Amino acid sequence: MAKRRILPGIDVVYDAEELSFRCDGEQIEDMEFTWEDLKDPALLAEVAEELAEYLDEDAQDIDNPVSLIKSRLKQIRRSQTADETTGEDEEPVRDVDEEDVESHIADDEDEDEDEDDNDEDY
Repeated sequence: MAKRRILPGIDVVYDAEELSFRCDGEQIEDMEFTWEDLKDPALLAEVAEELAEYLDEDAQDIDNPVSLIKSRLKQIRRSQTADETTGEDEEPVRDVDEEDVESHIADDEDEDEDEDDNDEDY
């Protein structure tokens, strides 16, 4: 089974058929799914919301962790689908690292500053 870090402290462990999640290396109870399960947008959103509750303190500044988790899971699912159809990776999925988290936070701060600048014009 492959393992990918989707956010600091949260890993997904998966193979061609199923996936589960770990927080700080420990299996998260009742969080085992098939890839078919996660094609359901409502279930994907529910899983992402649940995982967001397990975030490390260092990652608490991420503006929208649910969206980021959903995006990472979709990337991994697409790479799994590509592996099954072509037998090769189209593009490797990389782990989220501190730079990803920091850039996501910085982007949010830049947006806040832009909004403040716009307020002054009125």
